[in-house]
Amino acid sequence: MSRKSLIVLVGVLAVLSLAFMLVNNSERGKARESKGLFGDIVEKVARVKIEQGANFLELAVKNDHWVLPSRSDYPADQGKVNSYIFKIVGLQSSQVVSDNAAKHKSLGVSDEDVKAGKAKVTLYDNTGSELGGVYLGGMR
Repeated sequence: MSRKSLIVLVGVLAVLSLAFMLVNNSERGKARESKGLFGDIVEKVARVKIEQGANFLELAVKNDHWVLPSRSDYPADQGKVNSYIFKIVGLQSSQVVSDNAAKHKSLGVSDEDVKAGKAKVTLYDNTGSELGGVYLGGMR
């Protein structure tokens, strides 16, 4: 290999390295921009419904305590329920896959998929209005 070929090869390598670093840094910047899915609704949550197939579990606030209404208002573990709600409300997304409800079936996050065994968590306020929800689909 001649000296001239070596210099050209090193120059091409330097340009490619610079281009790679620029593209890689711009993608990292985009990945860091995450957006909360629910905003600040933690204080508004008064009922949680978790569905999977034909089964469901409902938790509700009664007299400032979380209870299981279907079990004669049996008290739930406050710490675990609050931790679960904070985890759900704290979910963030850095990429929107689809806002189109028609495509949710192909992504495995629809009511039909809940009937088939996947899970859905729905959050309600004290008037019974839905604050938001999350379909728990499979890993992609």
